[in-house]
Amino acid sequence: MNSETEQALGTIEVILKQNISYSLPCHENSADFEPYFWRGDIQGEFSPLNLLQSEGWIAETDPIVVIDSWLKLEQDCIVSDCIYLYDHDPANIRLDDQTLAQRNKHYCSLLDILIDEIEDLQAFNCSYNTDYSLFIITGKILENEQYFCLSTTVPQETSRYINDLIYCSPYIDIEQDRVDLTKTEVSKTQNKIENIINQLSKIQIYGYYPGGYCNVHDFQLFMSTAA
Repeated sequence: MNSETEQALGTIEVILKQNISYSLPCHENSADFEPYFWRGDIQGEFSPLNLLQSEGWIAETDPIVVIDSWLKLEQDCIVSDCIYLYDHDPANIRLDDQTLAQRNKHYCSLLDILIDEIEDLQAFNCSYNTDYSLFIITGKILENEQYFCLSTTVPQETSRYINDLIYCSPYIDIEQDRVDLTKTEVSKTQNKIENIINQLSKIQIYGYYPGGYCNVHDFQLFMSTAA
């Protein structure tokens, strides 16, 4: 270890003699920040994605697993198995068998298109703990050289005004060469996927409903593309 690294670690050690507390507004389970270090020679280049993978918060999986997770979520009508409803479908939002069967067909058609017509098809499970998971699918559409990502909406259990109470450093947009997507021709494959997404209209699912919270969330599949 060189002298500059030893000096930096010594400075960090002094700073960390006091806890670095952080409280989320309207949240009683906040905790202290925990320091960590990154070994570039072992872990590779530091990036947000590599950090998430290193911590086990994002893991590659199979597109079939993702589709199954979306289907199960719609069938259970709840964002997590860890949440228990006191009453059976108190908000009367559960889908009937015929609607579930129809949506199942749409998801199966979507999976067939992804497997047959998409290059570099990948799927990921994003999860900090076992309570919630966000599954996404990415790939490349060969016809117009566009990359895409499929994802569902994410439930926000806390009050919507919470974002007004959190402050952080301003985001600085660095100008880079960008492709004008309005001039990019939409491919047949992309049209097929978007048509299926449109048929999979928005539904509602339960969040944390017990205890007087009565949270119900919109659930919908979205697609984004980029060069």
